[in-house]
Amino acid sequence: MATKKPAAKTANKTAPKKTAPKKTAPKKAVAAKKAAPKKAGAAKKAAPKKAAPKKTAPKKTAPKVEASVVLHVKLSDGAFGASADYREADALDEKVRARLEQTGAGRRDRASCGGGFYDFTYVGPSRDALLDAVSAVFAEADVPDESFLE
Repeated sequence: MATKKPAAKTANKTAPKKTAPKKTAPKKAVAAKKAAPKKAGAAKKAAPKKAAPKKTAPKKTAPKVEASVVLHVKLSDGAFGASADYREADALDEKVRARLEQTGAGRRDRASCGGGFYDFTYVGPSRDALLDAVSAVFAEADVPDESFLE
């Protein structure tokens, strides 16, 4: 009996695709470009510039504080008053600050409220100059009877 030989299997293999080679510069040429001396007329890369220092205006020096005057404006109740009280007291304070600026006698340091009074503290180099400026405005203003200067 004769034995049959199996038929030869044909592989259905496809040939690998051929791709075009990448174009690259030869290594020697790249090294030569890096090592090439710079031409005499070639522009140098500019170094980053440092920021110029900012010019600031000279600081205003406040007058030396040696004295203070406190204006106590009476509010309509014994605690914190009403909004109308604040409007009137703030208007008075604006007039006092304008006078202090005109005369150069000082400035307002702070304002506080409580205990039935709205208090404005003014400071400056001379108590006499402060009193002159503040009392002139205080005398002209229509303030509640219990208001006073200290």
